[in-house]
Amino acid sequence: FLAIGEVIKPEHVAKLFNVCGYAEPILEVGYFADTVPRTIPTIYNKAALIHIDSDLYASCKTVFANIEPLIQDGTVILFDEWFAFKGDPNKGE
Repeated sequence: FLAIGEVIKPEHVAKLFNVCGYAEPILEVGYFADTVPRTIPTIYNKAALIHIDSDLYASCKTVFANIEPLIQDGTVILFDEWFAFKGDPNKGE
């Protein structure tokens, strides 16, 4: 339901969830530095799974600085590109 190259907007994500029969997700749209510090401490107090798709070290650093209180024994942290650069430690977050 999107044209090739069309920008994905929050309403597209909501529609996809609806079509699949899932509850509408809660989306925080914006830069990590603006959204993560404002939302994480007020909404969540622990996490079982944290999926990070930040692409840049600076963004990832912001995320980690704010999710630390959520991490507990057994928390899984997943990066979207965990092996995208063939394990090169100088690329990706």
